[in-house]
Amino acid sequence: MPFYDGQFDLIYNRRGPTSIINHSEVLSSRGTIYGIHTNVDSVKERLYKNGYTGLEIEEFNESISYFPNEVEFAKFLSDVPGNPDYTLPELEKELEVRIRENSIDGKLGIREHKYIWKAIKP
Repeated sequence: MPFYDGQFDLIYNRRGPTSIINHSEVLSSRGTIYGIHTNVDSVKERLYKNGYTGLEIEEFNESISYFPNEVEFAKFLSDVPGNPDYTLPELEKELEVRIRENSIDGKLGIREHKYIWKAIKP
């Protein structure tokens, strides 16, 4: 990252637990990091491994992300680690199954458990 060590007192992390490692370099001592993620265990592991303290987590059970169309939905699914590339023509049938599974009140969406978390760098 193009920032010097300890440059920030506050960081908002929306990229998930893997970016926590990079943020510890640019976050000042006693600086605070906030984030939103769906895998709280992975976040906890990364934060503790990198020496963060004062971890606070709040769960939001009714988070739904809606998509304007099937193409955007396929892109989202394809970006989830471990998922195949649903934008490929040969996965059209699998994508159709995922679309049917994720129809919420006539809209295309994903229901997720989201966690908002906060931690402090020692």
